[in-house]
Amino acid sequence: MKEIYKKLRDPRFSTFIYSKNEGENRAKNAAKAILNKLKKGNHDVSKSKCVLLDISSGKSELTIDEISEINDTLQEINKNLSIIMSVQEKEMDLDNEIEVKIIFTQYEIKEDVDIGLAFGRKPEITKSLPLYLLEEEYTSKEISEIISFLSEVYKDIGGDKLKIRGFQSIEVESLEPMLY
Repeated sequence: MKEIYKKLRDPRFSTFIYSKNEGENRAKNAAKAILNKLKKGNHDVSKSKCVLLDISSGKSELTIDEISEINDTLQEINKNLSIIMSVQEKEMDLDNEIEVKIIFTQYEIKEDVDIGLAFGRKPEITKSLPLYLLEEEYTSKEISEIISFLSEVYKDIGGDKLKIRGFQSIEVESLEPMLY
């Protein structure tokens, strides 16, 4: 999977375009800016098979019409493009702006791609994962085995210590939830 991200950054096969705009017609203006950058930079995206599209907005919510405006502009460039899109709302570093990042690539992307990772955003790390085990479904021994298994998996993926909350003890006789 890491290979696909290297290929997406290869300028021989991929073109990165960025635009940021605000105001009443921010999506339309951002789309126009993308077209202008393609023309001025002599970027040939006619051979592109896929587009990764990352749209972010700040305090002013992104609308369906704005997303459609940008999507329609991409389809005008090349009607055969496969578009993979990510939308981020309420980005802290944007006020009432819209930010559009696009990677045109000649690669056909068939596998799941983390668009944020393709654009250099650090992946979000899940800090907690709720797991509910009912004493009617599992015995105390089975719950202990599940917790031991999860702890081992957590260590295998690089975690240092699995934190277990919600129960007074791991050796469970009766489940008594604790409130945090």
